[in-house]
Order: sequence, then structure tokens, then C-alpha cells
Amino acid sequence: MNFTININIDKKLKSIKINFLLLGILIIAAILRFYHLGFQNPWLDELTTLQLSDPTLPLSKTNELIATRDAFPEVYYYPLKLMCSFFGHNIYVLRFFSAIFGVLSIYTIYLLVKELINKKAGYIAAVLLTVNAFHIYHSQEARAYSLLIFFILFANLRLVKFLKEWSTRNAILLGLGVGLIPNAHPLGSLNVMIITVFLFFYFFIDKTKKEQIQLIKNYLITTVVTSIVIYPALSILFRVSNITAFWIPEPTFETIKQAFFELLGSSEIVLCTYVIGLILFFILIFFNKKTETNINKKYIVLLLSIWVIVNIGFIIAKSYLQVSMILNRYFIGSLSLFVIALAYVLSLIKNKKLTIGVVAIFSIFSIYYNIFKREYYKTVFKSEWSLVTDEIVKNNSQRNKIIGAYAYVMSGLLSSTNSRDLGWEIKPEDYVNKLRDEQMPLESFWFVDGNFRPFSLSPEDVAFLDKHFIIDHQIDKYDCWAKHYKLKSEINIDNNTEKSDNIDLNPKIYLTDFTNGNLDDKGHLLIFESGKITSKKINLIKGKYKLKVHGNSLPIKPIDNVNAHIKVFLNKKKIGETFLSENPNNNVNTFKFDNQNVGVNEITIEFDNDVSKNGLDRNVIIYKIDLKKIGS
Repeated sequence: MNFTININIDKKLKSIKINFLLLGILIIAAILRFYHLGFQNPWLDELTTLQLSDPTLPLSKTNELIATRDAFPEVYYYPLKLMCSFFGHNIYVLRFFSAIFGVLSIYTIYLLVKELINKKAGYIAAVLLTVNAFHIYHSQEARAYSLLIFFILFANLRLVKFLKEWSTRNAILLGLGVGLIPNAHPLGSLNVMIITVFLFFYFFIDKTKKEQIQLIKNYLITTVVTSIVIYPALSILFRVSNITAFWIPEPTFETIKQAFFELLGSSEIVLCTYVIGLILFFILIFFNKKTETNINKKYIVLLLSIWVIVNIGFIIAKSYLQVSMILNRYFIGSLSLFVIALAYVLSLIKNKKLTIGVVAIFSIFSIYYNIFKREYYKTVFKSEWSLVTDEIVKNNSQRNKIIGAYAYVMSGLLSSTNSRDLGWEIKPEDYVNKLRDEQMPLESFWFVDGNFRPFSLSPEDVAFLDKHFIIDHQIDKYDCWAKHYKLKSEINIDNNTEKSDNIDLNPKIYLTDFTNGNLDDKGHLLIFESGKITSKKINLIKGKYKLKVHGNSLPIKPIDNVNAHIKVFLNKKKIGETFLSENPNNNVNTFKFDNQNVGVNEITIEFDNDVSKNGLDRNVIIYKIDLKKIGS
């Protein structure tokens, strides 16, 4: 439904065409995606996005975190950092970015299906994607899935344009579109494979030698452009391709069905409609001779067949044969496939009123089911990490450590609070083991966890905690919880019992006592760059001491045959230095010193020969530190 408006500009009459039907669809799409955009709390993966999009975070640190903590390439995070630098660093801004590309995807699928089939099917496809609950959800999430769908649709649009005209311009734009797909998510490489395989078969179908030579020239242009655009994502693609174990459960028929149930709208009726639509597509496109399409039908069938085999068949086969990938969002590349197939089937209805009626009923049902039956816009279904951290901050005036398997990811929520440097990413059971083994001091702390991880400790761990602590504060939110363990001896101190000033002859030095170090999930202290780490103040009397630093040089294969070198200081006075061994069975490094300073002292360890070469980085790992008085 196009309307032409004539505008007089500089005494010249200009015509502007407005497609009010498409505009109406896009307005509805925008309402469904921007409404209550900030209602849900950011869940675990969104906290990662919040952390990596921090505009104050240096690009080098952002790239390091992307390489170690996420699978989304830089093309997703850099625009977010730029947006946040102008509009503020918060979850609403991050989701706004996703919502924009969610709406743009509606417009792009209209263009794609109009070019591929016809305008009528294009409108239907736009409506179907507009009301799809899964697409709405990911358009309101601070992750790259709406961007991935947009890139997939854009690349296929450029493919269709290329099929219509083998021009250099279209070859370049096709290369751009294909290269962008895996820059949103590594799974986009499957859609790159779909287009590549399609172009391979297309080369041999009804082509003369002259046409094949022309195609080869354009294919080379597309390949060069794709290679340039895809280059930034290659390191992540290689890393992800080497994954041999993952957290997703083993595949079953039920888990596969559930994945597509959620992908297609979380409704049995909608699921059946899309599956039947896909089957009917492959039947009707061959037998319906009357309906013309803008692209030869055999090419449409070829493209969608490859789409089914790769985006669905490959994922299922890999899940059974290697690593399970059966997760609703990992099938998101096939969402457009179902929409295109159903749009084609519905476009075959000759009666215009009947077509409108069927599409309207399907759309109204989808919207009703999502808004009223599922109560999408007013039901909490994301982990409430921010509510838990807010309450921890309010009740953490003593600045107790915050222990949890995802504590590091929570650092973005704690960054501007008095608890910003207290998070430690370690599993609760591992932390209790360290307390029991006296590798950590007995002191009050918070346990915090969530993301389908309920509180679960062995009876022995619970008994140990009950012996030394009481739970004086407990927080329970949706899919997220926290418990504050108050050390019983500290309760006496709080009740005005004076703390003993006795000096321990063999004081404990814990790895958590050091500043500037990085603790891994096993509680080991890592030093990644040349610099110093210093312990908390410790009380020593005069005498001779033996300090044992249990640590190694990383990597196991020395860089240029040189290991990490450290110097050890007592109150800025060097007491020894050594090259650490790379052998885990040879990790004890002993330093003896004579202390003449009674009272407060501190230990400093300096790592002074950090280097990166050929993808390897020289680092220091420290397992524990022992200090013992050996003489007067």
C-alpha cells in the first residue's frame, strides 16, 4: 500500500512514496521490542555484555576479556562502548542497541522475501517475524543475537541481488554481507557455509562456460571482501571450533523439540504451524506452476534445502556425534528459514481477504499468547543479580569478601560501590575446602550464586561452616541468592570483646592478602604483567624466618628458554630472587631472612620479565605461601 506525496522544494515538485502498510508493521514491531525494555534484570550473559561494553575499559582489556570470557567478536562490543560513552553505561542502552537491529531485521526480511518471491510474501514474512516471541525476546536482550539475524538477512538479500545481476558492486556487497555474519556470533559461520555451498552448486546449474568465467571473477571479488571483513572474528572462530566439552546436556528428542518450541514462539499451535509450513513449502513450490517468483524456483529450493541441512541438520548431528549444541538460541539462524517458508505458503492463498484473515488470526494469536498467556511483559524470568548485589552492598559495611562461581561477572554491578573489589570467582565448595585446609583465613564472607545453581554443599562442608559461622543475612531472588556467613569469633568482637594483640610466631600469609594479583577459580594467584604485588601488614618479632613461595612459571614450555623471574622483598628490602621452574612438581622456592623490625611488616613479590611472543605469554602462578620462624 504505497501513497505518493508531492512536495514543492525550491519551486520543483518532488514525489515521496510512503509504504504505509510496511510502516505500520515496523511501528508495531518497534512497540513490541521497545516496550518494557528495562523491566527484566540483566541475567548472567548480559552482565558479561555490561562488563565488556564499559566505555572506561581500555580496548586492550576489552579484547583480553573477549578472548577469555565471551564468544562475541569485537564488532558487537565496539559500537556498544561508543553508545555507552554518549548515552550512559546501563542495561537499557545495551538493550536499545539490540532492539534497533530487531526492528531493522523486520524491514530486511521484507526486502529479502520481496526480492526472492514477491511483495505479498514479503509483507507476510515481515508480519510473522514481527510477532515472533523469540525474536522479540532477543531484541530485548543485551546480546548479539538480533544483530546476528540482521546480518544473516542482509547477506541473503545481497545474495539474491547478486543472482539477479552479476555486477562488481553486487559481488562486493555480497562479500560484505557474508563477512559480517560471524562478526556477530561464531554460529554465523554456519550461514556463511550455507551461502558458500549454494554458490558452489549455482555455478554448475544451467551455466555456459562464458557465464562461469564471469562468475569466477565475481566469486573472487566476493571471497576477497569476505576474507577482509571476517578477519577480526577468526581468532574466536578458531577458539570455538576447538571446544570439546560444553555445559549443554546430551541431546534427546525432547530437548530438540523444546528448542524449536521456544524458537518458534513457545506455543504448540505456532510450532505445528511453522513445521507444517516448512513441509508444505517444499511440496507446493514444485507442484504450484501458476505462482511466479522473482527468483527461479529451483534456486529458492536449493537455498532453503541447504539452509535446513546446515542450520538444523548439522547442529543436531554434531550434538550427537561430538559436543551438544541443542540450545534454542543456537538454532536462531534457522528462524528466518521457517518464516520465509510459511510466508510463501500463505502467499499462495488467492483470495486477498482470506489471506489477510489467516495472517491476522495467526498474528493476533501470537501476540495474545505472548502478552496475556505467558505474561511476557510483566513476569520476571531473568536472574535478579542486580537486586541481590544491591542488598549485599547495603549490608556489607564491613567489606566482607563476595564468593561465588560468577562473582567476577558481577563486578560490573559492584564497580561503583564500596564492594567493588571484593568479588572472588570460585565455587562455594572449593572455597570451603580452602578454609578447611587453612589456605584461607577464617573471616566473614558472602556466598552468592544463581543461573540455575541452587545452594548445594556436602554435609561435611555444611558442618564445617556451622562450626565456625552463623548465617545472619539471607537474600533470595529469582534464580539468584546470597548468604552472609558471620564468623562466630567476630560476633564476640562486635560485642566489645577486645581483640588479642598477641603476635603469631608463624603468621599465616594468604594469597587473598595480596594487592594487584588475580585469583583463578582454584584460588591460585596469577601475575600476568611485570609489576609488584604486596601483602597485607603482618606482625613479626625479631628473628630468623624461612619464606616458601610455592609457584611456577607459565607457560610450561619456556619462551626463548627463559622462565619467569621474581624478586622477594621484606619492607622494600630484597631478601632473594629466583627464576621459577615450569615443572609443577618443582614449585617450592625458599627464601631465608633475618628480621630486625618488630611489629608491622609486609611481603612484596616482583615479577620483572613479562613477555608475549608467538601467541604465548610469560606469567607467574603462585599456589600458596608459607612463613615460619626458624631462629632467634
